[in-house]
Parts: sequence; C-alpha cells; structure tokens
Amino acid sequence: MLTAGMADTVLDSGRMVAMNISEAKLVGVGIVVLSLITPFVLWFAMYAAARWGSLDLRPLLPWMRRLHLVTLSLGVALYVGYLVIGDFHHPSIYPVAVLAFAMGLYFPANWLRRRAASNESSRIFS
Repeated sequence: MLTAGMADTVLDSGRMVAMNISEAKLVGVGIVVLSLITPFVLWFAMYAAARWGSLDLRPLLPWMRRLHLVTLSLGVALYVGYLVIGDFHHPSIYPVAVLAFAMGLYFPANWLRRRAASNESSRIFS
C-alpha cells in the first residue's frame, strides 16, 4: 500500500524504485512536446477556418513562409551557438524545440500553398 511519503517511488518488478526526474527535465519535455503539437493545432485552426468559416487563407501564405524561414533560422542559430559555446552539461532543449516547431510549420505551410494553388487553377478554368 502506498503512503503519502511514497509518492516519488514506482513499483518495479516487486521492489520500490525512486523516480529521479527533475523539474527542469519535465519543463524541457513539456516545451518540446508543445513545440511539436503547436503547428498541428495551427493547421487544424486554418483548416476549420477555411472549411466552416469560408475564409480566404491565401494572404496567410507569405506570412507562413516568413514564419517558417525565421523559426528555422533561429533554431539553426541557437543550435550552432550551443555547439560553439560547448556547454554540454546543460541540455539543448531550446534549439531542439525551435527546430521542431520550424519543421512542424512545413506541414500547414505546404497545405496552404497547395490549397492556394488549387484555388487559383479553379478560378482560371471557371
């Protein structure tokens, strides 16, 4: 039976093992997961606005391209800075999170580009 003092332990193969996860690691994992999920939430919001709101999303295309380029450049700069400084005692959470966000932005930007191209071709032939 677990008591209040045993909240930081896990039962592993019949023996109690202490969990050694610091709060900083949990924050780092949360930041990376959030940066992975955010582009897909943005993609769903754009899809919902185009599908049910009947909004024209073509003006967002240049902004999405710029945001993708800026976040990709920032992620590479942070990662290169991390390598140049050489402080390998601290995890490189922020460069990884920014690069993950930048790579995730490719999907909604590509969807928006294909959608804008299909709208242009349908206007030409109609």
